[in-house]
Amino acid sequence: MALVTVTDLREYMSDVSLTNSQIRTAQTVLDGVQQSLELYLGRPVQVVQVREKRRSNADGDLMLSVTPVYTIIGVRIATDAMTYPPDITPMSAQEADRVWDAMPANSPIVPGGIYVGTPNTWFIAEYTGGYNGYIDDSLKLAILEVASRTMVTNHDDTLTIKDDVAREPVGQPMVKGWTPEELQQFDRIRRRMVYR
Repeated sequence: MALVTVTDLREYMSDVSLTNSQIRTAQTVLDGVQQSLELYLGRPVQVVQVREKRRSNADGDLMLSVTPVYTIIGVRIATDAMTYPPDITPMSAQEADRVWDAMPANSPIVPGGIYVGTPNTWFIAEYTGGYNGYIDDSLKLAILEVASRTMVTNHDDTLTIKDDVAREPVGQPMVKGWTPEELQQFDRIRRRMVYR
C-alpha cells in the first residue's frame, strides 16, 4: 500500500475524473514513485514490520536492513544455515501512529541495528522500523507532485482548437519521475551507514 492514495492524488489534481483503467494506472504510478524514492533513500518511507535472518558482527551488533528501528518484537538464534529473504509487511497509518519513537536507556537498539552481545552468530530478528512518512506532509506533497506530473504527461487528453483544427497544446515538455533536485531535498532522511 502506498503512502499516498489514489483519492489523495485525485483531490490534489482538482478532483479530476479517472476511468477504471486510469485509477489502476494511478495506483501503479503512486507505488512506483514511492519505490523510486525508497531506492534513493535506502529505506522504506512507511513503518514496516520485518522478520529477517542476519549475522552479528565482531562487536555483537546485528546490522538490520530497515532503519530506524522502533521496536524489537523478538530476536532468536537461527537454528539452520539457510538464508531467507526478509519478510517486510507495511503498517497502516493507524498502526504507525502507535509506534513510540523514544527509546529507554537500557534499549538494545543501536545505530543501524540491535546489540545482541554474541559476535559472529546468525539470528532471526523481528522488529518494526522504517521512516514514518505518514507524519511528513512535505514528503507526501512531493510524491503527489511527481505522480500528478506523470499522470498528466501520460494521460492528458486536452486538445486546443486553432484555425478550426483540433491539436495537442504546445508547451514545455514535462519531466516524468523524480528530478535530482527533488530527491536531494530528502537527503536528511537518507540512510547512512553508521559504525560504532
